[in-house]
Amino acid sequence: MKLKRSRCKVIFCFLLFGMMLGCGGESGNGSSSSSTGQDSSKTITVDSGSQMGSFRGLYDGVNAGPYSYKWDKDLSLAADEIGLTWFRVHDMAGGGVPSPGDIPQIYGDTGAGDITDPANYDFSAIDPLIAEAVNGGYNVLYRLGRSFSYPPLDPGTDPVRWAEAARRIIMHFNEGWDNGHYYNIRYWEIFNEPDLSVFWAGTREQWFAFFDTVFSILKGYYPDLKIGCCGFAGIDREWRTAFLEYCANKGLDPDFISWHLYNYGIPEIFMTEGEAWQIEMDKHSLTGENLLTEWGMFGSGTHPENANASGAAFYAAALTYMQDSPIDMAFRYRIDGNEITTPDDGGFNMINPDPGLTLKIPTCSFKAFKWLSENTPVRINADGSNTAAGYAVIAGRSPDDRMVQVIIGDLRSEHTGYNLMIRDLPWGTATYTYERYVINDSLCLELVESGEGSGVSTFQTKEDLAPPAVHLIKLYTQ
Repeated sequence: MKLKRSRCKVIFCFLLFGMMLGCGGESGNGSSSSSTGQDSSKTITVDSGSQMGSFRGLYDGVNAGPYSYKWDKDLSLAADEIGLTWFRVHDMAGGGVPSPGDIPQIYGDTGAGDITDPANYDFSAIDPLIAEAVNGGYNVLYRLGRSFSYPPLDPGTDPVRWAEAARRIIMHFNEGWDNGHYYNIRYWEIFNEPDLSVFWAGTREQWFAFFDTVFSILKGYYPDLKIGCCGFAGIDREWRTAFLEYCANKGLDPDFISWHLYNYGIPEIFMTEGEAWQIEMDKHSLTGENLLTEWGMFGSGTHPENANASGAAFYAAALTYMQDSPIDMAFRYRIDGNEITTPDDGGFNMINPDPGLTLKIPTCSFKAFKWLSENTPVRINADGSNTAAGYAVIAGRSPDDRMVQVIIGDLRSEHTGYNLMIRDLPWGTATYTYERYVINDSLCLELVESGEGSGVSTFQTKEDLAPPAVHLIKLYTQ
């Protein structure tokens, strides 16, 4: 048996009587179980010969971008590093200020001018932002309506005129209208959080009727586009039930139902809420997609978790659990800063506004999922997750059987490390390379250890991991 490893010994061996051999590796947070004299390591088992389908790109959607209107900076290099492929047009200028792309900015909710006259529309602010996304190869979900920067929409607004204004926006970007484009943007979301009084001034029954008219008009014009509703905030859950009942009773079947959720401390809640939405949709025979068009840890304010390893461990857990949810797409809020008075280091932004546009520590978990999904897209069985503790384990294998990767994240468990076993290495007993990457308060998915193994078909190692932190283990052969 050939053994070689930098920084610390690794035991590569066949499984003998279920024993785990080895020694502690370098801890992501500098803590070691050996220093306490007690072994509270988590046992993790990965079966690389199994197959559980493919990963879904729930890490790859975000609000705003790839060009930051607020910062006036091109964020595409950082977006590519994270693996972002979907951008939602919403709050493009940040919260609290009028944003390019909003109907009030382009035409007006009930503009007085001829609704068919291009002279009454202004696409000058949003055009270059959409061009950056489309020309960069990104997908776009366009939210029709308003950002958090205007008085709430009056329920007396004529839904027919509003729908016709929305139609001209679609015509501009997909049909070349008003010196427009032929981008073939597929996803169009009607409004944002009508269940909050800051966006909609009327009752929910008035909103249902408003949506009914707008959806029916747009879907009549564009039966092949994905037109859905409505980015529900979800605070009043009766809205969800009542809206889905309304759609069922009226024979409306939106192409997607979209909703929002912010929560820190319960990373599995995105999975369970996605399931709750799907149960209600199925109950009412609605066949559209299940889209989470805003999500994150906090809905407002400055929080240290938005910039430290706790945030990274939280997102690693949430992204892991969401893989087992019915959510079809998810859009983090947001790529750049939002609140004018909130420092970016503890705000919503995934990227730091420094000259290098570096990733914030929590964002490094999204980068880890990019590696996992792109390099090892075949999901394989991995035991060890514990939602109650925010402990997450997820693993994948490359289609050519030359690589296996495992993400291990610990938000708040009592474990100080883990015993990892990867069975049935797809390359058999051939020589392979081992690498371990760490995300903690100072490291963003950085290599801390590497080595080689051969002659066996099972990999085993024991490592220190004190929460909160995230590790990525990579095994590969030439």
